[in-house]
Amino acid sequence: MRSYAPRLSRRSLLATSLAALPLQAALAQATARIIVLAAAGGTTDLLSRLYAQWLSEEWGRPVVADNRPGAGGVIGSQLVAKAAPDGNTLMLAAPSHVTNSGMMDNVPYDPLKDFTPIAKLLTFGSVVVVHPSVPAQDLRQFLAYAKANPGKLTWALGATGTSQHLAGVLLAREAGVSWITVPYKGGGPAMNDLLGGHAHFMIESIPTAAPHIAAGRIRALGVTGSKRSTGLPNVPTIADAGIPGFHVEAWFALMGPAGLPPEFVQATYQRLQKIMAQPAVNEKLLSLGAAPDLRNPQETRAFVEAESRHWLPIIKEAGIKV
Repeated sequence: MRSYAPRLSRRSLLATSLAALPLQAALAQATARIIVLAAAGGTTDLLSRLYAQWLSEEWGRPVVADNRPGAGGVIGSQLVAKAAPDGNTLMLAAPSHVTNSGMMDNVPYDPLKDFTPIAKLLTFGSVVVVHPSVPAQDLRQFLAYAKANPGKLTWALGATGTSQHLAGVLLAREAGVSWITVPYKGGGPAMNDLLGGHAHFMIESIPTAAPHIAAGRIRALGVTGSKRSTGLPNVPTIADAGIPGFHVEAWFALMGPAGLPPEFVQATYQRLQKIMAQPAVNEKLLSLGAAPDLRNPQETRAFVEAESRHWLPIIKEAGIKV
């Protein structure tokens, strides 16, 4: 009888040697994806493509942005949650990553257990912008107009569950006004309708809105952060413009599926440290109105958990459902 023992032994040795290869060497030729949780043209898309480019340059291997919009980011997030934990499928998570579970029934993943945080990258405020046809030059005039015309204004909502969504709900509640909410699959399509006069206003991230504000195609009324943005230094905060204490900020964090090897997570965080220490990268982010806020994997996990504890009770109390 022919013996297969030598062949099995060689296979076993090969498997052992492959398993022992450094993770970065094993990934050297692989193309990685950053799943974009929104349509092309919005801030999530813009930042995902920037970080794909920067990581590609730092890793020395291709990193592509793969748009998978829909359901407030649930479609793309589910794809990441189900991906192999090999470092080749990542995403830029935003506030909707934790708020969707409070706004939607049957979200098909656990935002904490089914993902591996790698690094929190940045924070930034958004801005309330109106089409020039809206008869309001500042936030107080806008809210007075909304109060005098209940249900007349249409709000182009780039994506559900986002910080912009929460900001709009809180703004309406604090000011005692109402408007018609029209959801889109991303900030890009929503902005296109606002620019075309098919919607009255929008609460959008500063990177997406700033060029159109500068061109005079839309009017900025107030930023949602706790202080003025470097991207829009002449626009007051909503707190200063009429709603004292108002403060809602967006954030982005690089995440992958649960089970990412710790050595990959740490190595990627160290790469991000190098990327975000570059003056050109900081200048680019600041020009977009973003505040660099790099945190390590452990700090990022603690931050995401804290965001969940903060927002989910507010969402429940306000009865926000998608």
